[in-house]
Amino acid sequence: MQDQLLKVATKYDVKILFACEAGSRAWGLQSDHSDYDVRFIYMHPLDWYLDIDQKRDVIEQPITQSLDLSGWDLRKTLLLLRKSNPPLLEWLHSDIIYIKREPFYHEVKNLAKQAFSAKACLFHYLNMSKRNAKDIFQKDKIKVKQYLNVLRPLLACKAIETEDSFPTVHFPNLVAKLIKEENLKKEMYHLIQLKQTKHEYICVSNLPFVNKYIEMELKHIEDYVNTIPTVDKNVTEDLNQFFRKTLKRGTY
Repeated sequence: MQDQLLKVATKYDVKILFACEAGSRAWGLQSDHSDYDVRFIYMHPLDWYLDIDQKRDVIEQPITQSLDLSGWDLRKTLLLLRKSNPPLLEWLHSDIIYIKREPFYHEVKNLAKQAFSAKACLFHYLNMSKRNAKDIFQKDKIKVKQYLNVLRPLLACKAIETEDSFPTVHFPNLVAKLIKEENLKKEMYHLIQLKQTKHEYICVSNLPFVNKYIEMELKHIEDYVNTIPTVDKNVTEDLNQFFRKTLKRGTY
């Protein structure tokens, strides 16, 4: 992976500040044949940012059978950080890291904590869970992946509510930490095992505790998120200073 990232950096004349796994492998849901979803944050030389024309701020490599590789420019990254963007926060909380420049990584993680908005993240994950749960109880069989695409954001919501911070992205760890009822935990672990062994479908009737949990937790989170006040974190100047400082450093 280091070689692949070096090729990208050379091709586009950028410095990669951070790179991580961001898909099923980061979530602890990979099978033996899962591809690699690699995401990275990069910066151009200083002069690139001083032109009057707006330029493309993403790098996307052609997706292959085994690798999905893409990244965001530093300015784009910090604009999204100001919004407490959950996909970006997931990158920064991945346990599988390929490149980690210091002090960039330490400082950007601290800024992410400053900018963190529980309400923004809860709305993101609640909507993701609701979207995937839309027809889940109208069918006899459901894709295992669809069930997990309901449960993963739901448990992220539960962790945010409990800890008031951005949670781990590793789904089995979330289950172990948050789910106390043994029957429910057993069904969730069963789904994880099915995903890891490439079983595509499961009968809805086989997951009574999961089904009940989904219905109850969706209602609970929807009620809860509306009680959270909107807070203006006002981190723009901190982000501006960090942006300038990072560009001036140039190399790490």
